[in-house]
Amino acid sequence: MRKRSDANAWHLRQWTSQACGHTLNHRQIFSPSGRAAYFDARNADPEIMTTDRVGRIDLGTGVIDWVYEVPSPNPFGPGVGAVVCHPQRDQLVFIHGLRNCDAVKPYSATRRFGAMLDARDASRSLQPAEARCLVADPPSGALRGGTHAHSWSADGSAISFTYNDAWIEERHRQGLGPSDLRTVGVMRTGRPVEAPWQDSENFSGACHAMIVAAVSHSPQPGTDTIESAREECFLGSGQDAIAFLGRVRTAAGDPIDEVFVARWPEPLAFSTSSNSRDRDGRLHPPDFVRVERVTRSEDRKYPGVRGPRAWLVSSPDGRSVFCPMRDEEDVVQVASVDIASGRFELLTRLAASLESPLALDSRGARISLMSEGRVGIFDIATREIQWGPDLRESLEIRWGAFHFLPCENGLLFHAAPKNRHPRWQQLWTLTLH
Repeated sequence: MRKRSDANAWHLRQWTSQACGHTLNHRQIFSPSGRAAYFDARNADPEIMTTDRVGRIDLGTGVIDWVYEVPSPNPFGPGVGAVVCHPQRDQLVFIHGLRNCDAVKPYSATRRFGAMLDARDASRSLQPAEARCLVADPPSGALRGGTHAHSWSADGSAISFTYNDAWIEERHRQGLGPSDLRTVGVMRTGRPVEAPWQDSENFSGACHAMIVAAVSHSPQPGTDTIESAREECFLGSGQDAIAFLGRVRTAAGDPIDEVFVARWPEPLAFSTSSNSRDRDGRLHPPDFVRVERVTRSEDRKYPGVRGPRAWLVSSPDGRSVFCPMRDEEDVVQVASVDIASGRFELLTRLAASLESPLALDSRGARISLMSEGRVGIFDIATREIQWGPDLRESLEIRWGAFHFLPCENGLLFHAAPKNRHPRWQQLWTLTLH
């Protein structure tokens, strides 16, 4: 793999300077026109509880518009964050805590929902994406907990999400069953679901939702039983399959994360019931959902998908996904996984481990990454990396992807300047001259 070092060709520009955080989601941050990018006001990844604004920056003028502000926020919520934009219109989905969050019932993984907002609408009225109903058997298409890590399908007709169940969590707190386990699901837009009653904990939603991965507290070692599921993405341009990370146990009982795929028939999936339950009371995938394990890496020296937290990234044709995996020297590299065969390949030969989530350009030809404080653009065909400057002396880059600008001549990311206090996370571009 060839490496090009032409850091002098890059230009770093700071776009924001407000005394608040500016955090980009790991995907789908740009408006359909490519002129604007959406972000939230977090200053650190876990600060959703105390974050009260979603913003938009015009990448032509640098002007910021706060498109949503939480009414009556308090130190325990509701909180907002992780905004994604529809591929064809300025319709947003982001995490929103329940509106009754307080010291007794603060924001948490199970006390949140996907909030939908039309950013073009001057009234900026908010609508829950999924219906929420805290009963053993909610209405078809409703959920009982918190969704996050949302992403739109390429045509905008479906939304994937990661899920934690409040009903299971509450029963566990009462000693009535096992604790909650994280899993993944999808929801179809344009199919509203009515909750039987409405209050701060239960409400109707704009989409029909279903869980697509079954999880178990006691997975048999050496089997494909999943202990938890997360970090999903739609495969290619379709809306009938997602890839996700499923945690399984090796024959020796060690936990590893492997790539799985869930598929469902369209449009059957969203016109039939999706609320069966497993023996522990968890919402269970419908019978028509098919889940397959893709990778089997337990025989490697460093098995599984391992590295910085990174959501799976699909190629445009849906034939492969990209993720971090460790090589024989325990260095985290960029890997490609073939969905059909399960074959995986380490694409990079980095001297030091990958330090960031991955982002793919619109053509599926290049991947952005960071290693040893330097941003790189990896060409998948040539295996060549074009390295940018070392940013560690001037910026504190805590986490986050480096997004290819729509014009594809540079990257947009968030970082905190080191020479200023307090260190508010700001938005930056790194572009080629």
